[in-house]
Amino acid sequence: MIAILVATPLQLFNSMMIMQHHYPYEKCDIFALDITCDMSAWINKLSPQSPVINVYYMHDIWNHKSRVGVFWAHMHLTKMQRRILSAIKNKKYDVLLSTWVGMNSTWLFTKLRKKNPKMHVHFYEEGIGVYVSYIYEKYNGIRNMYKLLGYKFEEDYVENLYMYRPDMCIGANRKLKRVSIGFPTSVDVKKIFNMNLRVESYPGRVIYFDSNFEVAGIKGISEISLVENIFEGFDKSVISIRVHPHISTERTHIYRNHGFYEDLNYNIPWELMLCSNIIGEEKILVSPFSSAMLNPKMLYDKEPKIIMLGKAIKNDFNSEKWSSMFWSSNMQKLYDEIYNIYNHKERVKLPDSIAEASCILKKWLQDEN
Repeated sequence: MIAILVATPLQLFNSMMIMQHHYPYEKCDIFALDITCDMSAWINKLSPQSPVINVYYMHDIWNHKSRVGVFWAHMHLTKMQRRILSAIKNKKYDVLLSTWVGMNSTWLFTKLRKKNPKMHVHFYEEGIGVYVSYIYEKYNGIRNMYKLLGYKFEEDYVENLYMYRPDMCIGANRKLKRVSIGFPTSVDVKKIFNMNLRVESYPGRVIYFDSNFEVAGIKGISEISLVENIFEGFDKSVISIRVHPHISTERTHIYRNHGFYEDLNYNIPWELMLCSNIIGEEKILVSPFSSAMLNPKMLYDKEPKIIMLGKAIKNDFNSEKWSSMFWSSNMQKLYDEIYNIYNHKERVKLPDSIAEASCILKKWLQDEN
């Protein structure tokens, strides 16, 4: 039996592809976190043929707590935690597939390992982060607390890192054995997910991926202002905004209120949509640096035109403290890798400014008329 920790739609998709390609005869239980969105809506899209037996929903009890609060939360179980541990007390897990969810992962690993001392733990990708940053680089200071409380830190046990493109990992996670997830096929996806979903066509050729900077921890920048700046002078009918699945209630329809078309497929995982003909190579994908923009090539070997704005944002807003978060040497290396695997390299653009990005976009739209 496999235990899987998920907190986003992409993590659910990736973990199911790992099950399909690496554990095709195994069953699994899902431990779903509510730290970013309502995962039940996404898990309900799994087909009866999926390997999932049980789903346990977890709350993030460490979020927004003080240091003392975090320490206390590790010492005492909540009703939710007690309920989960009671439900799985007689279960045997051979493998835990975990991902980048911080202390929640350590708590679950510690509790599962206590009952399953020979259980293996593997990490899996959830986007571009594992390609450019070490998974546990921010956790050194918390080791002492884990040791004091008798917790087992999964970094000391993790064996494999499942990725779609191990060859593109720039070395940030070199200490882990990198294993290819395997490219998804329409057969894989149809077996795991309920594909009887209505997918709405995109009215325009341009898709912008909302990043929800607040969730990413980037404060002080208005994404709607950035989007209006990028598309100033454009016919908004050619632009669709793919709203981030982590979007908060108060941000709902912020783009619609400014005259942009918001993607009606917000409740359908992007990775599922890529299996359809809705997202063809004629589309132009734009974002600061979203894994969704890279997935057509990384997962399905499709080559839509892409414009990465991270470097342009850093340059145009270099007086702001947050600007450095949009581009780094590691991101540049990953861009180089993306550029290298594209057969039609003229379809990958990294502008130095928002003005240059707008010029590229205008030319591409004119060329297609």
